[in-house]
Amino acid sequence: MFDHIVGYAEIKRHLKEDIKQGTIQTPLVFSGSPLSARMTMALELARLLHCDEHGAAACSCRRCVQHQLLRNQELYIIGERSTLEDIHYFLKALANAQGTSAQAHGETISTENHNKRRNTLKQMVMLRLAIFLKRFDTIILSKKRKSQVETVYQQLFECLHTPLSDEFPISLESIHRGVNSIAAYQTPDVESIRLVQEQCYYRGSNKHKLVLIENLNTLSMTVMHTLLKFVEEPPESLHIIATAQERPRHAQNLASRFHWLYLSTRSDEEQKMVSTSYFGKEASSLQALLVDADTSTFVEQLCDSFFVELDNQNGEFWRLMHTMDLKKSEEISLAILKKLPSKATGKYAPKLPALIRVCKESLQNIHERNVSSRSAIEEVYQHVK
Repeated sequence: MFDHIVGYAEIKRHLKEDIKQGTIQTPLVFSGSPLSARMTMALELARLLHCDEHGAAACSCRRCVQHQLLRNQELYIIGERSTLEDIHYFLKALANAQGTSAQAHGETISTENHNKRRNTLKQMVMLRLAIFLKRFDTIILSKKRKSQVETVYQQLFECLHTPLSDEFPISLESIHRGVNSIAAYQTPDVESIRLVQEQCYYRGSNKHKLVLIENLNTLSMTVMHTLLKFVEEPPESLHIIATAQERPRHAQNLASRFHWLYLSTRSDEEQKMVSTSYFGKEASSLQALLVDADTSTFVEQLCDSFFVELDNQNGEFWRLMHTMDLKKSEEISLAILKKLPSKATGKYAPKLPALIRVCKESLQNIHERNVSSRSAIEEVYQHVK
């Protein structure tokens, strides 16, 4: 139980005891900063609550096998992913592995080990893709959202059923683009919450249903209000688990209904253990590792999110910007200013003249007047909007 998760010994000990004694308190929130294992803890708890073998380590019971790629029909996920960089990181790593032979860095690697590494990377891509796609399950998706994401969702969903020995049905670049194209539609609306409620009140098996809410604090006020009624009067067979970066400031009534577990920032040594175990590289900052691994991909993603933000103020542009430290934010902002004009195509083409002019002025101000590139991005956004 929780043994694969680095750190948080005291929290894990209490959870193990509660599970064994059947006294687990839900609704429950794992709260902490991005990349603090909030979602990993929540998913492991969900697995343990459904396990037929009472939480055995490396369990191979039917429900735990289903849980590996989140095929558990009694588990529903709603809310926004904290980060998509992990998907892009492993997509790039897999592309590099597929583009190399068994001879790398001057060392001969056996074909067996080379294939094993590629399969491991593919499993990592599939797992993270499964976590992302679970919130787009058609059974809990409103009609409006379904029409917006259905085609791309089906293409990405087929990748989850690909044997490790086979190629994905679409290219890795198409997976990357597909994830970015539907990312803005993650945030649940009121209709989606009501569809989840309907499914939870329907008792289709003798197992508890589980609702996992990612980033509770980012939900809209109307969704939080709808969710409050659900949390106050849940069906007997339901467990609600959530993650959050902080307590929702404008929804204290909802926050007070949850039992909060706070995940402190991992030590540098623990961060290195996680980065080595999951990413094969030693780093004291997982955020830096993910961003530095593919800055160009990250800039592309942020440029796409910038235009989504212009449309409906519901993209993840500013949230992603706020997860970076000041130095990284300045570096990325400068790259975005240089890239944005080339991204103004299709329906955004009319904005191109203004975008070129404002980005050019901003770059001059950064160079000549030492203006912060982060501030320049905010001015460009306000001007073009």
